[in-house]
Amino acid sequence: MSSPPPTYTEEEAFQYLKRINFPLTNPPAAFPPANYETLRRLVACHNHYVPFENLSLHYSRDPKIDLDKDYLFDKFVIRRRGGYCMEQNRCFSILLRTLGYTLYTIGARVHVRGTYTGWSHMAIILTLDGTEYLVDVGFGGNGLSQPLAVFSANGEPIEDHVNGALPEQHRARLAEMPINAKKGHKVWFLESRRTPEAGWEPLYMFEKDTEFYFEDYRMYLPEQCHL
Repeated sequence: MSSPPPTYTEEEAFQYLKRINFPLTNPPAAFPPANYETLRRLVACHNHYVPFENLSLHYSRDPKIDLDKDYLFDKFVIRRRGGYCMEQNRCFSILLRTLGYTLYTIGARVHVRGTYTGWSHMAIILTLDGTEYLVDVGFGGNGLSQPLAVFSANGEPIEDHVNGALPEQHRARLAEMPINAKKGHKVWFLESRRTPEAGWEPLYMFEKDTEFYFEDYRMYLPEQCHL
């Protein structure tokens, strides 16, 4: 049985917000409102101040990816490190939940050289005013730089693009995966293009409505990682 989704204490949340240089009063008096503008700024601040990196897997006597809440807080906030995709989105999702957002995490299959990996990536589905957004601060250089609306309050897919690091653009698209044995079943693809004139290229595919629990990620981390 999965444990309830974790949150940070109020003090920890304010420390996290200071770590990513999110604008606060001095001293901080209250959490920012859980609306779209706050979400957009949180994503931008996290992307700017918390680097995507996996140095601990290569230059450590104890190489690991650890998704424990307290370990990640110490790594990102206290030691001011960056981290891997699952570490980034796990930590960021806990902050968002603490600030009052409704969300869950999902697994994704990353597109690599014409094929797709197993469920090797973590992302976030967040619902705000009835609209579902894909939020991802852990994909690295060509990943999302702002929340991406994927499903409207009236139950329709949203395939409008958003701008990344200009002139790069991103969109989510609902389509069949040709290799699927189950015909007619559609999945979501996060796609990017380097310029508005370029063709769209897949970054990863995901099942929007399949929530991944903490225990699910145990199955997909490298053998040298510890949970």
